[in-house]
This record gives sequence, structure tokens and C-alpha cells, in this order.
Amino acid sequence: IERICKDKYFNFIDNSLLKVAGEIQKYGDRHKQLRKNYKLERISMKLLLISPCQYEHRRLSNSLRIPQISLNIIAALTPSDYEIKIVEEELEDINFDEDCDIVGISTMTANAPRAYKMAMEFKKRGKTVVLGGVHPTVLPHESIRYADAVIIGEAEDTWGILLRDFEQGKLQRFYTSNHPD
Repeated sequence: IERICKDKYFNFIDNSLLKVAGEIQKYGDRHKQLRKNYKLERISMKLLLISPCQYEHRRLSNSLRIPQISLNIIAALTPSDYEIKIVEEELEDINFDEDCDIVGISTMTANAPRAYKMAMEFKKRGKTVVLGGVHPTVLPHESIRYADAVIIGEAEDTWGILLRDFEQGKLQRFYTSNHPD
């Protein structure tokens, strides 16, 4: 019975994620068509999205692994010509030498120290780092000490602007959502 309940629960989550991703993809398709209509070309960029563990060498048991929807939403909001890799540290190790142009780290307060450590390591290697999530939203001035940019609030209305600014070499320190949760 426990296995059946888990399967139904995860099927519900999977179906919900697919619906949300489908709605978000519509916005990405609209932007892609606009770029095509106006013959806007873009150099392909590589984006690494990370969900850190709370502790570097301690992962959760196999029974409690639920992927974060936020990283999938960010991926869906990203233009289709970006190469995107999502890493859930609960499931795999972080490669600090990953070939990428920009690193996005989504963090909560419980894993903020680990996220800050990661951010510093990526910055040491010359990567551009963006922090987002609950903790950077509440403490943006603390978070910016470890990153090149911080997203405050929801990313739906700020992520595209951040990427455009990054591509143009005009990255700002803070990107604040105009829409509350």
C-alpha cells in the first residue's frame, strides 16, 4: 500500500510539474518567435542551475528525494538557445570546473552556508554566480557578498532581464520582482 501511495503521489507531482512547465514554455516560445521575426541572433550560453545540500558530505536518505520545482521553472523561463544543466546536490556531486557561463543557485536558509561556499568556489574559478530563493529574498545584502547578482522574490519577471543584462555585460547586483508570491 505504501508503494502505491508513493507512486500516486509522485505521479501527481510529475503531472503538476508538466502542466506548469508547459504553461511557462508558452512564454519561451513567444520570445523565440519574436527573436526570429526581428532576426535577433544570440550566441549560445551555458547555464548551470544548482540546488545545494544542507551539508557538503551528508545527503538525505533515498526515501526523501523530491526535486525542486524552482530549478525547472528557471529552466523553462530560459531562452531555448541556452544549454542548461540542472544539478540537485542531493543526487550528484557538484563539478566546480563545469563548462558554463553563468551559475544559478537556489537556496533556502537551511542550506545558505553551503550555497555561499559553492558560490565562492565558482567565483574563484571566474564564473558569474546568481543567487535566488527564499534566503536571498529575505537577506539580499548578505547574499550579494557571495554572488554577482541576487534575485529578490519570484524569478518569472526578472530572470529574462537578468540574462539579457548578463549577455550585454551589464549585470546588476539586484533584480527585484514586481509580483509578490
